[in-house]
Amino acid sequence: MPRRKKNEKQKIQSAQERRYYENPAKLWMWVGVLSIMTIIIVFWAWAMKNQISLFSWQETPDGKLLKSAQEDLKQIINQEEKKLKVEDKKEQIKILIDKLKTELNSSTQSGVTTSAAMSSSTTENTTNTKK
Repeated sequence: MPRRKKNEKQKIQSAQERRYYENPAKLWMWVGVLSIMTIIIVFWAWAMKNQISLFSWQETPDGKLLKSAQEDLKQIINQEEKKLKVEDKKEQIKILIDKLKTELNSSTQSGVTTSAAMSSSTTENTTNTKK
């Protein structure tokens, strides 16, 4: 009798397994469920990608704030560059004026010595001619 129960249990289990594997309706049901689930996931990912790519930061308040900050920074940099250029030009003009002053001073001093030498030579000539 114990043998029968064991055999009967095995027969029942094998019959259930056969029904599970032999029943094509369940197989097609799971194939359909998996394919619909795959389609849903693919379209969901595609919609998310489109939504993210269409989003524009420039239209949001944060984007406008960022744009105005960039413009302000550019203006400040341009103003500072202009100030530096003006200061550089002023320095260059001062250097040129200093060079001109030194050249004028040196030429006037040499001119004074030459004129003094010329006047002394002319006085010698005039005294020699008088004698």
